[in-house]
Amino acid sequence: MKLTFRVALLTFVGGCLGTFFRWWLGQLIEPNLWAVAVVNLLGAFAIGFFNGHRYFHTDGRRAFYSVGFCGGFTTLSSMMLGFLDGSSVHFVILETLAGIGIYLLGRLTGQASSAESSAEVDLV
Repeated sequence: MKLTFRVALLTFVGGCLGTFFRWWLGQLIEPNLWAVAVVNLLGAFAIGFFNGHRYFHTDGRRAFYSVGFCGGFTTLSSMMLGFLDGSSVHFVILETLAGIGIYLLGRLTGQASSAESSAEVDLV
């Protein structure tokens, strides 16, 4: 992805929205290590979906959705802070492995959705 003003602006706007939605979700559920895990796993699925679906394979869409929105929505720093504050290393390892699996599931879902939407276009 070539870093242009447009790509930087889309990343910024997507990051603002992702950060807002992480804050909003934090207002709905008690902020703790489990809440951080839920946010990170939702973000892993979304990044996988965006990377798997052809619609999101432009620099602008990748900057806005994957880098910006998901980057603002997920939070590795909170996971590490919780770990340093005494949470179990097993929890961090489990969340990381689950994140990889959820990402792959999201990617497969995006690829399947992309194939379905291209099949619909062919029918028209």
